[in-house]
Amino acid sequence: DDASATLWNPAGLVQLGHFELSSMYLNYPVPNVSTQFISAATPLLWDSSLGLSLLFTGEAGLYQEQTIAFSYGQDLYNFIPLLPVAVGFSIKQLGISFTGSDPQDPLFKLGSRVKQTTGTLGLIYQVLPSFKLAVVADNLTSPSLSLNPEEALEEQETNKLFPSFHLGGAYTRHQGSSPSRGERYKTEYTFSFEYVREQVTETVRLNQLCLGAELWLLELGLPGDSAVAVRGGANLSGKSTTNYSLGAGSRFAFGQKVGAQLDYAFSYYDPFNSIGNHHRFSFSLAF
Repeated sequence: DDASATLWNPAGLVQLGHFELSSMYLNYPVPNVSTQFISAATPLLWDSSLGLSLLFTGEAGLYQEQTIAFSYGQDLYNFIPLLPVAVGFSIKQLGISFTGSDPQDPLFKLGSRVKQTTGTLGLIYQVLPSFKLAVVADNLTSPSLSLNPEEALEEQETNKLFPSFHLGGAYTRHQGSSPSRGERYKTEYTFSFEYVREQVTETVRLNQLCLGAELWLLELGLPGDSAVAVRGGANLSGKSTTNYSLGAGSRFAFGQKVGAQLDYAFSYYDPFNSIGNHHRFSFSLAF
């Protein structure tokens, strides 16, 4: 339900009631390797929203992956009152560049950069006021990011992105005082799940179950709309990609029209995973 929906589920953009700018930095334990993400989203007329995001991962001076996504979300409820559904799509340009490549290497005889275009479709269904279901289909066109079309078939398959499918749900409840009496809720908690089915190669498929929990403490005696959140999560898989996360966040306001949110998460990977533990920092502004 924020500007990062451009990356996760474009249908979620319709939940924005304001312009939002969001950024994220992910620090890996490998020297000079990091991920940066920035996105902007704004609501439009007729319960629609528009978003643009850039995602970069790589090692400075050597290698970089990039994703540029143009996203649109549309709420169908006001057009079809019996259908509390939001839909969205993203057009994504994927790119790989080897900035430190050796021109004499046969792998780069056709160049050291490649770009392809693909798409994402998303849907959110409001089952109950406190429960939502979502479905996402990603990499719909199965793009290949192979630098050399003449390379071995096995290598071409390694550089191919197959479609992935996500089914998720989120249950959110408020507790404490009632806004109808001019009072704010004291707490808000959310439990979520996501099932991911991803095809890695022609013969290898990855099934993953993701679980998450978040608690917002809203009534802290702080000025404005300040609030604090704590979070926990787990990604469960049998392919050495299991990891666990802990995080926290803070939301605060600048006057009556500008809000900000700062978040941090630590992810712990099992000893068999080569990625290692890493840290995420995000910062968002809402106008």
